[in-house]
Amino acid sequence: GQIGLWLSGGIIKKMSGKIVSRINWWLSPVIWPENENSVNEHVQLAINKGARHFVLNAPWQIAFFKKQKSFKLWAGPFCNLANPLAIESAGAMGFSGAVVSPELGAEDYLQLPRHSPIPLGIVIAGNWPLCVARTLAENIQQNKAFSSPMGEQAWATRRSSNYWIYPNWKLNLRAHKKALHKAGYTLFVDLIEPLPKGVKMKKRKGLWNWDTKLR
Repeated sequence: GQIGLWLSGGIIKKMSGKIVSRINWWLSPVIWPENENSVNEHVQLAINKGARHFVLNAPWQIAFFKKQKSFKLWAGPFCNLANPLAIESAGAMGFSGAVVSPELGAEDYLQLPRHSPIPLGIVIAGNWPLCVARTLAENIQQNKAFSSPMGEQAWATRRSSNYWIYPNWKLNLRAHKKALHKAGYTLFVDLIEPLPKGVKMKKRKGLWNWDTKLR
């Protein structure tokens, strides 16, 4: 029942403090040095309007928060935390919880919570990007489908200083939510990305590495 939004100063300015305080604000996984000050300003603006819940997608982003105990700071899925030692380190840094890497197999997913010192979450479904890049090839148009040599389709969209490349099929582990909840996961994330006009989603199981062991 929780709502998460990508951190944006423009959006925060338009919202009342009551609404801002209820949202989990997600920081971009890629923040370039020249953008750090503006992102920090957006973080402080959100805090001043009552925000206390943030999802950080690179461990160093915890530096934006001086009094960490005053907030609920989760390490997001782009931190790529995939083992108990990494999760323990995140907890020692001050993170309240962690959304684990989306690249694990079933066996690893189901074992992690019992070895974690902090609450864990997982991306249960949604649009997961193939990559986040600073530049885009000249022959690729934003928000329009393009194909790989193997015929796989994707599209690119710009958010702040980065281009996000999405495949035309979704991650979907909803069929395993009951098992994941029983294993100890407390947060289930559904990533929703607006679908550009003309892009058609392909019907796939979307299991990623669920049936594949990490080697």
